[in-house]
Amino acid sequence: MNTRAMHLIGNKTAYFPFIHCIEAHQRTQPADAAKKCAKKMHVDLDPISACASGKQGANWEHEMATLTAALYPPHTYAPWITFDGVF
Repeated sequence: MNTRAMHLIGNKTAYFPFIHCIEAHQRTQPADAAKKCAKKMHVDLDPISACASGKQGANWEHEMATLTAALYPPHTYAPWITFDGVF
């Protein structure tokens, strides 16, 4: 879902707090955390959820997996955060 949010929201200053909120609720089911965080951050979750269950979302997820595999230094834990390609 995070990859989809990044692409659909598009603005780092908007999507990063949303993703951080989801990550902070690690003991909660991701879909439940996303609902809570979307409400708190005033993010429209419907297009993100639709994307997450569709072909475009799968393509973006694969793209992010490819970029993750190419990181240097290689990532060793999650979350591994980069901005503009810098760890």
